Amino acid sequence: MLEIALEHKNMFSLVKQRESSASCTSDLEWERLETVVGFLKVFVEVTKTFTKRSGSSCLTANIYFPKICDVHLWLIEWTRSPDGFVSSLAVTMRKRFEEFWNRNHCVPAIATILDPRFKMKLVEYYYPLLYDSAASEFIEDIYEYVKVLYNEHSYINETTTSSPGQDSKSDLEKYLKEPLFPHNSDFDILNWWKVHTPKYPILSMMARNVLAVPMSNVSSEEDAFESSRKRRISETWCSLRPSTVQALMCAQDWIRSELESS
Repeated sequence: MLEIALEHKNMFSLVKQRESSASCTSDLEWERLETVVGFLKVFVEVTKTFTKRSGSSCLTANIYFPKICDVHLWLIEWTRSPDGFVSSLAVTMRKRFEEFWNRNHCVPAIATILDPRFKMKLVEYYYPLLYDSAASEFIEDIYEYVKVLYNEHSYINETTTSSPGQDSKSDLEKYLKEPLFPHNSDFDILNWWKVHTPKYPILSMMARNVLAVPMSNVSSEEDAFESSRKRRISETWCSLRPSTVQALMCAQDWIRSELESS
């Protein structure tokens, strides 16, 4: 609707010329409308990316980090606009976005590290743009989160007990030192980790758990904006520990399986 109005803004000017008493949109208001449409286009494109399917499968968690960072960078740029209307609007949007970002940025960051095409590269690229001089501290924090998560999985995996002649390097160290996997359009990250399970037994288990984390509550079959009005992630759900969410999801699968087999 707004785009259509912009396409026909000259018609509104003609109305003003013919009827001087008519109330029409000013040039400044048109400029601001164009800015708002630009805002909305960014969010629409990102939402479409988040709600589409890849082949017959849902998107995995590694897809989200660069898109979310791009939105963050756009918001930072918009807050620096010399137009007070634009900057104040962007400040409000950025405040709400960063409330989400500060609570949730670790999971998509870890997921993208587990993408063998990028590993630490995307984190090392985006964080300096987002955090300037504090970037190295945030990068180190993410790496520490990855190591903590890896250690938790290593305790679960009974095969991690060192044996004579076993490589002393962890899966994580070996993985990060290996060259990046080449980019290709049909890359299947879940299949990559399945194939490389013998090489990275602990890290592959961690990757399966992280990449399966649901990053959106909107299905690909429904309109994203209509769904957002109907469904919300509650504060209770957001505050659950990852282990609790995993247990609930497993229980749901078991119950569904029991019902289908009965």
